[in-house]
Amino acid sequence: MANFVPVSKETHGSKRWMSKGNYDFAKTLAMAPITGEETPRATREMPCAFTKVEDRFVLSVILGLQTDTNLFVAPDGRWVGSYTPALFRAYPFRLSKVQGQDNLALMVDEDGGLSSEGEPFFDEEGKPAPKLAQFIEFLTKIEQGRRNTDEVVKKLDEAGLIEEWPLAIKSEDDAEKIRGLYRIGEQKLNQLDDEAFLKLRRSQALPLAYMQLLSMRNIDNLGKLAKAQIEGAQKQAQRAFEFLDGEQEDELKIDWSQFETRE
Repeated sequence: MANFVPVSKETHGSKRWMSKGNYDFAKTLAMAPITGEETPRATREMPCAFTKVEDRFVLSVILGLQTDTNLFVAPDGRWVGSYTPALFRAYPFRLSKVQGQDNLALMVDEDGGLSSEGEPFFDEEGKPAPKLAQFIEFLTKIEQGRRNTDEVVKKLDEAGLIEEWPLAIKSEDDAEKIRGLYRIGEQKLNQLDDEAFLKLRRSQALPLAYMQLLSMRNIDNLGKLAKAQIEGAQKQAQRAFEFLDGEQEDELKIDWSQFETRE
């Protein structure tokens, strides 16, 4: 479990941080919010959907077929896709509200981001060290992109285009419904009158709507990734069994000559 706490000179002045170099921290995250700027690359391989957070919709990528599995993270922690969501690239940091405050604060995952041999949080003057300053700038851009994207998604919702996505994953015995996902209603989009259509075009909402629709075919990629991981796990298990069998065989075929008494 992640343990994000606010970064401060009092708490982290003498500590260091380091990116893990892998994505183990995201292996149980089946969804990730993205910004509109990310959609051209993300939608090439990931299905995108809208999820509901309180009373608003959030643009997200679907990373797994189960609520606790990210199929884009390999068993050894590597990211297997060609595009990695920006929030994951910003790890071990994020911007978030602290309870009782309205402003966003820089947070660090103390359970996965601290390292005795890593980068310092602050310089000798108490200012963010250069590497940390880069992350702050990156996170600030992500936050601005998120706000812009939320506004665009809001306009799509106000136009009545967002609808529930009745997605079901078929198995050998049954089909499991995945709930809580929403999509652009293609029929609703095609039936917009000229005034509503032009309004969305002026607000730059149409590209996002079309990219979300096109991305839905990438659901097949999740099935391929799931199959690949199962086959990979089976191969690893088979290699382990073969290794164990070999070890047991060697123990039974002992060369007793090494124990013979020589005169």
